[in-house]
Amino acid sequence: DRVRAGDFVNELTTELQQLADKATEDAIAGKEQAKKDAEAAIAATETAILEAKEYIKKAPKGKGSTADVKALEGDIANAETALNDAKTAMTSEDFKGAKEKADGAKATCDNVKTQIDEAIAAKGGK
Repeated sequence: DRVRAGDFVNELTTELQQLADKATEDAIAGKEQAKKDAEAAIAATETAILEAKEYIKKAPKGKGSTADVKALEGDIANAETALNDAKTAMTSEDFKGAKEKADGAKATCDNVKTQIDEAIAAKGGK
């Protein structure tokens, strides 16, 4: 009976070690995926900021629009700050936080472009 009990303990120990190894591998893979997702979000945000800066040049000029353009420029500046915060989060391996910050900044830039499109349409496409 002691031999069978010893075999059982050895089998159980081996099985537990395999499960622990798999859990470690899964955690590493998850961390790598989170890092890739954050890097992609940061890259997309960098592009969105550049596009928003170009887009703002197309914003209608004229009476009442100066304040609106200044507000949109402020939104872009806030997006740049959030992007820098995302990059800082990456260095501390806070990949989820980095992705959230980058996604928020990109959404801000996308909103800037939408507002400019709407302003252009309101001015009759000029």
